[in-house]
Amino acid sequence: MGTKTDFRVIIGGGGITGLTLANMLQLYGIDFVLLESNSDLTPKGCGGISLLPHGNRILDQLGLYSRLLALAIPVDSLHFRDEFGEVIREVRGVNQSMNERHGYPQLSLDLQRVLQVLYDNIQDKKKILTRKEVQGVDVTHDGVVVKTSDGSSYQGDILVGADGNHSTIRDKMWQIADDLSPGWIAPDEHS
Repeated sequence: MGTKTDFRVIIGGGGITGLTLANMLQLYGIDFVLLESNSDLTPKGCGGISLLPHGNRILDQLGLYSRLLALAIPVDSLHFRDEFGEVIREVRGVNQSMNERHGYPQLSLDLQRVLQVLYDNIQDKKKILTRKEVQGVDVTHDGVVVKTSDGSSYQGDILVGADGNHSTIRDKMWQIADDLSPGWIAPDEHS
């Protein structure tokens, strides 16, 4: 554990990005609170995921790689298919190649298991809050205040949007940027 600071990060979103960031901040003793809109961080039936070598390197630095490796299915071959589902190309020896080139293999496993490993590693579970949908963001002279749908407010030094492709936080950040510097960023560049 690193040295505790009074700097506080608010993480908006409890998926793989938000939980990985929470684990990084925990490792370095940086205070955080994670706000997740759903009631469950590790829902069943949320699909599969492939973890690539660069991600596995980070998970190893967090002390989580060996746990995930034990749960994973190594990827030995890839099949490329046409629009009819017919195999048009097969690549074998994927893991050997990944290990030789990058030091880690490609792993496939259930996303729910990855989220569970990330969540289980958080020591202070009170920092992980569910049913906290971000509704508002106010920038203050010394940080940020995040308001959630249940009327709660959370103060921090920075807010990290980790709430997925259809990010509410990203939309709020664009609004704030437009309010502070109107016209600086063209609307068609908001993504």
